[in-house]
Amino acid sequence: MSKLGNWFQKKINISVPSMRETVKAIEKDSNGNFLYLTNFFSPSGHIKNDYNLTLDKDKADSLLVCTPFSTVINKIGSLFANGRIYVTDKDGNEKEEYNDIRKLLSRPNPLQTRAGFFKEIEMSLKLFGYCPIFTVRAAKNSSPLAMYVIPAQIFHMVSSGKLFRQYDIEDIVSRVYLEWNGLQEELSDEDYFVIYDSSAKVNGSNQDIEFSSVTDSLSMPINNWIAAMAASYQLIVNGGPKGIIYSDYTDKMGNQAMTPEEKEILESKLKEKYGILNKFPILTSKIKLGWIPLNYDASQLKLHEEDKRCSRKICNAIGIDYSLFDESKYDNKSIAEKSAYQGLIIPDSEKVSEALTDAICPKGVFIKLDYTHIDCLQKDKSASSSAFQKMASSLIQLVEKGQITLDESRNELAKFIDIDPDNPKGELKTNNSIENGQN
Repeated sequence: MSKLGNWFQKKINISVPSMRETVKAIEKDSNGNFLYLTNFFSPSGHIKNDYNLTLDKDKADSLLVCTPFSTVINKIGSLFANGRIYVTDKDGNEKEEYNDIRKLLSRPNPLQTRAGFFKEIEMSLKLFGYCPIFTVRAAKNSSPLAMYVIPAQIFHMVSSGKLFRQYDIEDIVSRVYLEWNGLQEELSDEDYFVIYDSSAKVNGSNQDIEFSSVTDSLSMPINNWIAAMAASYQLIVNGGPKGIIYSDYTDKMGNQAMTPEEKEILESKLKEKYGILNKFPILTSKIKLGWIPLNYDASQLKLHEEDKRCSRKICNAIGIDYSLFDESKYDNKSIAEKSAYQGLIIPDSEKVSEALTDAICPKGVFIKLDYTHIDCLQKDKSASSSAFQKMASSLIQLVEKGQITLDESRNELAKFIDIDPDNPKGELKTNNSIENGQN
C-alpha cells in the first residue's frame, strides 16, 4: 500500500510540460522519419511518430503530443463532469443516511473534486475503453474512504485462460497488479473495481486481458498529424522550402562575382532598411540567379488541412459531432452539444452510475447522474409555445364542431400541460357560464 501511495503522490506532483517546453528540435533519421527531440519521454529525447493505438501506453503518450486528440477527449470529459449526482433509494428518494456516500462522491480523494474525478473517468473510458478505480478502505468489505482513477497503462488483469463456462470474475482473472518503473503492486478484490465501455479480449493463460476501444483505429490519423506538424516545424525553423540556386545568365559574359566591399555595402543598406539581418541571415548577390524547388511550401503541402482532417476522424470514431469544435454558428454548436449529451454522455453516465452503485453502495441504494439542467437539453420555449397554440386551436375547433366533448379535450390538454382533467383548480368556464356571464 505504501508503494501505491507513493506512486499516486508522484503522479500528482509531476507537472506535465507543455509541447512548447518539451520539444527542443526535430530531426530526420536514416529512414526518413521525423523525430521530436525532447527531454520528457525518455533519456534519449525521442518521441516517436508511429504510435500504435491498440496499446494503452501509446494511447496515453499520443494524448500528450496530438493536439486534436487531446482537445476532443478533454472536451468529452468536461461535458461528462457537468452531471449532478443523486444518491437515492429504489423510489428515487434521497435520505440523510446516504450522506457518507454523497460526501465521498463530492470529494473522492484529497487531490480531486467531483468534477475532476468524473472527468478523468470519462476520459479513460473514451481513450482506453475501460477505467480502473482504486479504492481506499479502512477494512475489508467496508465502504471506501477515497477513490482514485488508475491510469490504464499501468493496470494489468491477468487471464486464467478460462472464459465461457465461468460465472465469477475470480475464475476468469487470476491476478491483478499495477506496474511502473519496473515495480509491481498486487491488488486484491477490495482494492479496485473497473468501469467498462468496451469488449474484453481474453487471451491465453497468464496473459493480460485486453480491452478494445474505438480509439484503436486512430493510429494513422494521429501519426499523420504528428508528421504534418513535424514538417511544418521543419519549414518554419529551417527557413522554408529547400531547393537549388543556379546561375540564370544566358549571355556570353557569364557570372560576375560581387567583391567583398560591394557585399558589405549592400548588406549594410538592407540592415538599415529592414533591421532583421541579426535574426534572419540573408544572402545578397548582384548575380542573376534562379531557384529550383526540391519540395513544396506549407500551403502547397496543405499541412494545415491535416489538423481539421485528424479532428474529424477522431470525432467520427468516438461518436461526437465535429461542429462542436468547428468555428461555426452558435446554433450548430448548440445542436452538436445536445447530440453529444444525448448520444454519448448520458449513455456513458448510466454505465458509470451502475458501476459506482455496485462498488460502493449497500443494497437498495442507487447513484444517479442527472443532466436535465444543462442548457442545450432544455425545451425550446418558443417552439413549445407555438406547438401548444396549434394544439389548443385544434381542440377548440373539434369541440365547437361537436366531434369531441369538453372532457375529452381536457384529457388531451393534460398531455401538454400539468393539469388534472378530473379535478380542475378554480371554476371551469364552459360555454354556458361564459354566456351567462355576458348576460
